[in-house]
Amino acid sequence: MNYRPDIDGLRAIAVVSVVVHHAFPDALPGGFVGVDIFFVISGYLITTLVRDALDEGRFSLADFYARRARRILPALLVVVTAALVAGWFVQSALQYSMLGKTAAAAAMFVANFSLWQDANYFAWTSRSAILLHLWSLSVEEQFYIFWPLILAALAAFPRLVVPATLAIVGASFYYGLGAAEVDQSRAFYWLPSRVWELGVGGILALLRLRSENLAAPLSLAGSLLGLCVIVVSLFALNGSMLFPGFVALAPTAGAALVIAAGPHNWIARRALGNPLAIFLGLISYPLYLWHWPLLSFAHAMDRADPWIVRAALVAASVPLAWATYRFVEIPVRLRRRVSPQMLAAGLVLVGAAAGAIHLANGLPSRAFAADPRNVFLDHYVDVQKRGLADAYRPECDFYDEASKQARAEIATACLPSANGANWLLWGDSHAQALSAGLRAILPAGVSLAQVATSGCPPGLADFPGAPANHFCSRSNLFARDLVSRGGIDRLILAQAEGHEEVDWSAFAAFARRHGVRSVVLVGPAPQWLPSLPRVIVDHRWMQPEKVFVSEGLKASILDADATLARRYAASANLTYVSLIAGLCGAQGCRARLDAPGPYNLTSVDYGHLSPEGSLFVARTILRDALEAGEREGGFRGAALRRTFD
Repeated sequence: MNYRPDIDGLRAIAVVSVVVHHAFPDALPGGFVGVDIFFVISGYLITTLVRDALDEGRFSLADFYARRARRILPALLVVVTAALVAGWFVQSALQYSMLGKTAAAAAMFVANFSLWQDANYFAWTSRSAILLHLWSLSVEEQFYIFWPLILAALAAFPRLVVPATLAIVGASFYYGLGAAEVDQSRAFYWLPSRVWELGVGGILALLRLRSENLAAPLSLAGSLLGLCVIVVSLFALNGSMLFPGFVALAPTAGAALVIAAGPHNWIARRALGNPLAIFLGLISYPLYLWHWPLLSFAHAMDRADPWIVRAALVAASVPLAWATYRFVEIPVRLRRRVSPQMLAAGLVLVGAAAGAIHLANGLPSRAFAADPRNVFLDHYVDVQKRGLADAYRPECDFYDEASKQARAEIATACLPSANGANWLLWGDSHAQALSAGLRAILPAGVSLAQVATSGCPPGLADFPGAPANHFCSRSNLFARDLVSRGGIDRLILAQAEGHEEVDWSAFAAFARRHGVRSVVLVGPAPQWLPSLPRVIVDHRWMQPEKVFVSEGLKASILDADATLARRYAASANLTYVSLIAGLCGAQGCRARLDAPGPYNLTSVDYGHLSPEGSLFVARTILRDALEAGEREGGFRGAALRRTFD
């Protein structure tokens, strides 16, 4: 296959985009689409290799898989082994167990399915998933397994190859659109919703485009347009969009245009074919493998917040990538000093070791894992995963976390009662966090209905940017329908943040039109970065008597609360309840409850109330505020602007 330096330059754009996004997400919000560019490149190169081998009558599956093994496995084995060794010394038992699980899945080429179950790619908490980035490698490996078989089967019918590929691309794109509406995480991680991006590159190869036959202005225009589309994608797209969906067409089309334009125009030769771009393209694979574990380990240890640290880690990943390319990839892939059988044996060995780590629950007897501080952190991670069901009522959530599917309906126990008065709790997971406390203070004869879907703040219209059948849209539509049917005496609204950007008076007017006697907006709870358990370990571990904590408090939450308190202080239709006013003071915000033992935090993570915290908030803040609001309406409770040292 003729070497194209411009494709190495395109690889450089892809890997730099991903690395910058991971290190500085605000600087390049759409940098994650670098993976989509990689997919197009891989589809083009792999299809070209298989097509040429089939045309020349020398295609062999064994040879194809041996070449893939030499290309992929050496660097992968080095990085995964290094991660497992590092994890032994710096990870808690739960973290090490999850690392083992992902590493074992990666060894079986199914890391994307494992991560789909365990880590939302765009969630802050996923930054501590050391091998999160291997999802894309598993997608490519799965593609490599079936794609040569399809091309070989179609070789006997040359006229069907391109139409069949177009059909596969179209079916995959259509499937991805539907999957993203129901479960964006599944659409992001699964091969069926990504095949179309690899297939676009495959179509370019099958069409046998001869770029030297393109007129020079047309070739230059193609490269320029493709690069412009890619650049716009890097800055215009972000993780809050429905992705992959229609917006994924942009980076995919941009990469396809650059490849189709060929290597002979000025941009291909000068911009993409310059020595630095070629160098970064050549080391792009090991650079992709190394950069994320470095950033992720630092994040998991709460050492990646200063930008200078992240910049240093990114810089360190470049020589690591070069060394891996020079001393691992080249000897194995080009000089063939290690056989594919040896690489496969190494993969089995690493996968078995990783699986044993997971099955052994992360080897909690290790010195680092046994440290009480790490046991404390693991406890709260475990609470988030398995200890909130009774308090949060996930059966009232339109998204089923266990199956990773949107629900068509919620449990009947979440609906208003036919007998007696009804309160309705409507919101996201922060509304769920209030549920246990509200149920504890319900007056006699009152039932609490609940429509609270994680990640879905209440809305009077379809969820922004999501289709009508998205679980957030379903949740809000169902809650609005409950209100419009009548029979709701009190509506309680809550969400994580962004309260000040919403017209809550419109909610009050909507509710009052349908007979709701009292509308209550519960303000945001205190939030800590990176999390309250982490702040306690890092700053107050030796001071269990300190109930109020100021370190790590998110100032924007305090500002938003002050804004809301002023805005709704005189409202006759809406009662605003300030959690900040009841939980915070001059020394910070309440982090601990008056209970023995270390596990007495008000929040289990950055800001979701613990079950005990929910009860405390309900009994000390909500009960009095709700009773006052019932009598008088409007804002109840002090709303002081607080400044923390």
